[in-house]
Order: sequence, then structure tokens, then C-alpha cells
Amino acid sequence: MRKILDLLHPLVVQVYQKIFYPTEPNLLGDRDLEYAFISANLPSKKGKALDFGSSSSPVGLILAEKGYETISLDLRSHKFIYHHKHHTFLKGDILEVNFKDGEFDLIVNCSTIEHVGIPGRYGIKKHQKNADLLAMQKLSKILKDGGIMLMTIPIGQDTVFQPKLRVYGEMRLPKLIKNFKILKCEYWTKNSKNQWEKTTEKRALRLKPSHNFCNIGCFVLGKK
Repeated sequence: MRKILDLLHPLVVQVYQKIFYPTEPNLLGDRDLEYAFISANLPSKKGKALDFGSSSSPVGLILAEKGYETISLDLRSHKFIYHHKHHTFLKGDILEVNFKDGEFDLIVNCSTIEHVGIPGRYGIKKHQKNADLLAMQKLSKILKDGGIMLMTIPIGQDTVFQPKLRVYGEMRLPKLIKNFKILKCEYWTKNSKNQWEKTTEKRALRLKPSHNFCNIGCFVLGKK
């Protein structure tokens, strides 16, 4: 029996690695990358923060622990595994919810804007061609002068994968951020070992994305 197990073990490991750690480029580990970027670029000053399209991620807790009075906003209701005195959840649509102009010192837009207006996922029911652009316009209004937005988005040749997401390239990316100034940006891709690594803007935008993979752009944006 021991010999049989010894023979089977390498096969089981190979199958596991092929399923969960494929060598072809994929989005495995994208959230780790995005959360690391957000954590590394949080301003030291405190204030009011919005976690836009929060789902039940740990971003709201990170912001609350940093000292921000934090609102997590999402289309769907969510149960959080934590409770924090500086964190509240609000169910709503960014295009409809009433926030004051200049209300937020910090907005986190983590892998969210690319889904806005594309029905079929995350509680989105209505197709709106330019809803992402309208949402970014709204976010620029509710961001305080001197505040920042931390944004992560799919990057590559301009594409829409229904019902998943948009990929932002040379045409739509400038439209998306036209109300903002870029304070910092990073572009990430996968290497031959399927590991995330930094790349140039030029290379990132040239990628032809697929349903399984696109590059990631990470931005620190200020209000124009």
C-alpha cells in the first residue's frame, strides 16, 4: 500500500498544480496584487473614505484600521466577517446614491469600475454603454480637492467581455480618467512562471486580452 501511495503522490501533486497553478497566464493572485498596492499607497492623513464596489473584501477593514471613517458601497447586500466602529456598509448604485460634492478624502476603486453598466454579474441588470465614464465623473465630484483615488483596472487592448468586464486600452483609458490627474501608476503582467511582475505602459496596453487574462493597471489619482 505504501508503494502505491508513493507512486500516486507525484501524480496527485501534478494534477493539483495544473488545476490551481496553471502555467498559462491567468488572473490568479490579482487581488493579492491589488490589495498590496492599495495598502502601500494609503495616505498617512485621516479623513472619510469610500470603498466603491466593496463586495465583502477586507479593504473596508484596512481603511477603518488606518483611521478613516469608511463607507463600503455595493449594489448587493453583504455580510462582513468583521465589525468596526469606523466602518459602515451602504447598499446602492454609485450613479444614484446621494453623496455631497467633496465628501471623501479617499476613494478606493478596486477592480470595480470595469463592471459598471455591464449586466449579468454583481447585481448589475441594465446595460449602460458609458456608465463607467459617468461613474468616474461622479466619483471625481465627491472626491475632495487634494484627496486621492486608488484605482486598479484591467489593462490591454480596448475590449468588452460580456458579461464580465471591460479592458481599458489606448482609446478608453484617457476617457476614464479625464477628470483626474495621474499621481502614480504601475502596470503589471505575468511572466513565464505565471508570476505577476511590473511592465511598461506601452507593453501593458499592447496586450491582446482574453476571457482568462489581462494586465492590471494600478493608479493613484488626484482630482483635477
